[in-house]
Amino acid sequence: MPRSFPFTKHLCLVLLLAAVFGLLVLWTIDGARGLLDDAKHIQLDAPPILFIGLAYICFQLSLVTPWSQKIKGILLGLAFTIWGSEQFLPTGCLMTILDDFAMSIFVVDLGLIIMGEYRKKSCTKE
Repeated sequence: MPRSFPFTKHLCLVLLLAAVFGLLVLWTIDGARGLLDDAKHIQLDAPPILFIGLAYICFQLSLVTPWSQKIKGILLGLAFTIWGSEQFLPTGCLMTILDDFAMSIFVVDLGLIIMGEYRKKSCTKE
């Protein structure tokens, strides 16, 4: 039977609030600096991306759904978490590998969602 982890609901909300707070800080500082796209901006991008990824992982763990569905959601949250984390790394091989890995998760995860919906629509038309 599918199982949820109740403590994750509270952690999810805390992380969501941290992501929203990070966005407010990002917009405030970017606005004050004239929307410069530099290393400081990239590092300001990181916390909201990181926190929303972690919040989404916690959200998936709090749902009572089959593990096959949870894993898809957890992978999406993991991709955001990797993407946010890599913003703190210097340009180089490790950053490129993590970036490629995160993008691969995005493509596979959203591709699975699209294909799942496509199969549902194909089955109902027959």
